[in-house]
Amino acid sequence: MSNIHLLTTEQIALLTSSIIASLATDDIASLSTAQIQALTSSAIHGLTTAQIQNLTSTELRALTTAQIQQLTSTELQALTTAQIQQLTSTELQALTTAQIQQLTSTDLQALTTDQIQQLTSAELRALTTAEIQNLTSTELRALTTAEIQNLTSTELRALTTAQIQQLTSTELQALTTAQIQALTSTELQALTTAQIQQLTSAE
Repeated sequence: MSNIHLLTTEQIALLTSSIIASLATDDIASLSTAQIQALTSSAIHGLTTAQIQNLTSTELRALTTAQIQQLTSTELQALTTAQIQQLTSTELQALTTAQIQQLTSTDLQALTTDQIQQLTSAELRALTTAEIQNLTSTELRALTTAEIQNLTSTELRALTTAQIQQLTSTELQALTTAQIQALTSTELQALTTAQIQQLTSAE
């Protein structure tokens, strides 16, 4: 292991992406939160898959908004499910819509109910058809009224019949008239008797 942990934050800020990429995973894991936050955008781009996966929960949660937004698709997809669940609400909300669309189905399914409820309207509306279809029943049922109303017609039509049947009465009642009209005939036919009874007269 090198002595990188002995460097000052000013010295850390001078490290290039190639230097970062050459470091052992133990070197990266030895960095303090202050040192992690001193890494530049270029240095963040230098992190390898192995290095990303060896970031401690403390280091991961120490990443700044700017650093989160610099993570490449490869780096994002390298995060383990345990690491995904360690992301703070601030970090999740810092993800760009492009980054949201790069999350794998495994990444999405790893999100906790609290994390699902922390997604911004822009992030929620950025989910691809494939991502929508990979939301678990627990995640779907965790969506808030506001989040339900932010789903686009394309996203609503992407829901599988099994997902449609997982929507709670609160979620169904949160759907706007326009959203109800956007549902496919297959989705409407998939609604259970109990769900149909929960639809409001306005819908």
